[in-house]
Amino acid sequence: MFMPKGITYFKMLKDKPCARCRSYRKREVMLFRISFDPDIINESMAEALPEYNNTTGVFCIFSSCDENFLNIHLNTKNLG
Repeated sequence: MFMPKGITYFKMLKDKPCARCRSYRKREVMLFRISFDPDIINESMAEALPEYNNTTGVFCIFSSCDENFLNIHLNTKNLG
């Protein structure tokens, strides 16, 4: 598993399972609330980060399940 760069906060939401993973993977995968450094957020990332001034979102960490998480990763992979 890979994680995007620029994460400032990462917390598993123990009461929120991913419905898609339950359907497709036949197992329970919990969602995560992830916040990012505001200095790295571009317009594409902001669309996937609806909370706290477009710095935070709730994601399934399986990028094959969550297109928004994959978008965030692709937008941060070239950061130092």
